[in-house]
Amino acid sequence: MIISEFICEDCETEMVKTDVNDVKYPFFIHQMKQIIYKKDA
Repeated sequence: MIISEFICEDCETEMVKTDVNDVKYPFFIHQMKQIIYKKDA
């Protein structure tokens, strides 16, 4: 869980193993920001 949002185990594993140079990395960052900023709104 991130804050109060559930992240499935497969997604968590993929995020943790994704290299910062991978094209998927910015997507994961964007999704994490969505969770954080939604809670601060």
